[in-house]
Amino acid sequence: MKRRIFLIFFFSCFGFIVYLLFNKSNHHNTKTIVTDSEQKQKRQNVTKQTVLQLDIDDGSKTYWDFPWYQAKHTRPRFKPNVNITTTHRTPEERLAIQRLAVEKAKRLADKILGIQTLRGTRLADQHPQKTLEFRQMVDCWLTQGQWVKKEDVFHLKHIQDPLYSTCDKQNRKESLAYEWVISNQCPATAPSSSHFKAVDSQRWCKAINGRHMLLVGDLVHYQYHEVLLDAFRTEPSVCYGELNCKDHTICSDGTTNGEQEDTRLRYIRNDILSTRRRPPQNAITHIASAYPNIIEWPFATTQLLTTYPILILSRTAVLNDSDDQFTKQLLHTLKLIRDHAPNTLIIYTSSMIGHPFCQDARHPLLQPNGFTDEHYAKLPYGWSETQRRNAIARVIIEASGGLFLDVTEKMLSTRPDGHIAKHGDCSRYCIPGPLDSLIPLLYNIFIQLL
Repeated sequence: MKRRIFLIFFFSCFGFIVYLLFNKSNHHNTKTIVTDSEQKQKRQNVTKQTVLQLDIDDGSKTYWDFPWYQAKHTRPRFKPNVNITTTHRTPEERLAIQRLAVEKAKRLADKILGIQTLRGTRLADQHPQKTLEFRQMVDCWLTQGQWVKKEDVFHLKHIQDPLYSTCDKQNRKESLAYEWVISNQCPATAPSSSHFKAVDSQRWCKAINGRHMLLVGDLVHYQYHEVLLDAFRTEPSVCYGELNCKDHTICSDGTTNGEQEDTRLRYIRNDILSTRRRPPQNAITHIASAYPNIIEWPFATTQLLTTYPILILSRTAVLNDSDDQFTKQLLHTLKLIRDHAPNTLIIYTSSMIGHPFCQDARHPLLQPNGFTDEHYAKLPYGWSETQRRNAIARVIIEASGGLFLDVTEKMLSTRPDGHIAKHGDCSRYCIPGPLDSLIPLLYNIFIQLL
């Protein structure tokens, strides 16, 4: 009897142990299958992401990538998704891709917007040919010129954010010696050096006549906020950061019932010109741990769009979306603006590039070809696609009845010098510096349009 009990107990224990071993093995196999499936899906998702990804370059290699280099330098380890860049293409292929993207964007823009004159200006009710001629003249000012070294270069006195005046002093003197000189092939109304010295802020204010200005864009775009305040104001202003700057009075006759109305200037940071209506938590969208934060502070509200009848816009040059996404989003934003503010003057400044290791630069790029496609193709962070993105933006802005200012292609792409350079900031410029040359151009644009 005891033997039978012992055998029953023994085989019961043995069976239980076998059961546990079988289930553990089965569970392990199932878990492995699920994990492999999840990993495969994750790999597919990563492939589809349009964000900056880790490059395999260990940072030990150095290159002579750009003509302003004084020594070989490394390349950034983070690069955009290869699915949305064209750096592996030939210049001819890159140009063909740009042409197709622009044609597609123009068809959509003409269909959705299709405005032929400059809204919010004296040209709004005139024949579209007048708008075309004005745009061609402004393009000539911005693209048919060169940086010329002069002894009597005029610069605005910078009295705003001290960040822009705390630049690396090593190359400042040489950088400040150059002025943008317009080609004599441009129309006779082009700004000359004498106009540059005689920018009349009072006449500018009279032309604006109380129309408040709103600047919207990324942190690089904030520079326009600074140079415009320098042009209009004789005393510093307090902004409390570069996210959602308060209003600054730039035009006032000092009386309560004067003929000239007060004009205010304000800056809002929205890197991608999104139509978000409410601030997200901390106003930041985390794209990925390896990608700089995108800030989308709301600006496309009815209240703001009706309060500020002059918009000066720009979009970050850092690549984080496809051409189709870029086109659709910018079209959506411009359509919303026109629905709420049909007579607003829209000025869009081209996205600017940075110049890696700008502390090496001693002067502008003075060679005839300037900043070539070969140079663009070597730029990091998606700046390599800036020409195409600006070309797409141009046709959308013009179809919205706005004015596109290409400050990048010839003017600022050829200025690797003059950057802040402190802590590696090779995107923003010192003030005074190259951006001062934009003031007479903006002045003449406003005087002739308003």
